[in-house]
Amino acid sequence: MPDHTSAYRTSAERVAELIEQVPDEKLTIMVPACPEWSVKDLIAHFAGVAGDVATGNLTAVGSEEWTSAQIAARKETPVGEILEEFRTQAAQLAGAIEHLHPAIAGMMLGDLVTHEHDLRGAIGEHGERNSEGVAAATYTYVRRLGRRLQDAHSPPSSSSGPRAGGPRARGSLRRP
Repeated sequence: MPDHTSAYRTSAERVAELIEQVPDEKLTIMVPACPEWSVKDLIAHFAGVAGDVATGNLTAVGSEEWTSAQIAARKETPVGEILEEFRTQAAQLAGAIEHLHPAIAGMMLGDLVTHEHDLRGAIGEHGERNSEGVAAATYTYVRRLGRRLQDAHSPPSSSSGPRAGGPRARGSLRRP
């Protein structure tokens, strides 16, 4: 099982160092992988996720409403201040991540490293594809996909629980 705490901590530090290097003229570039977000919006999302999770603001977690509120709250804030907020909140979250269920910790890490590479693509600074964070997030995503596939093809059972054929993951692999 991956060490989510170490992977999150090193990934957050790497993202903060990357943000420090972004020149002002690149802050308005639209992020191809997140077409409604500029580079500054993505940086606001980094700080927003770390802050919301660290403070327990999990209402509508992951929804467009949740992420839009993160970006809107930091729209007029200078990037340097957003970066300091991210560093502070990410350090707090890294200290607590070991207490989360591994699937939740893996999803938190997955969001961070996925958006790290979204940012890298937008500013033309590729790299770190073999990081501990990428490996740990991939492990989480593959396990989750495997469980969803298994659940999608498991016959109903009179017993309940994840190993008895009951649901393990919410959602569906089928289109609505």
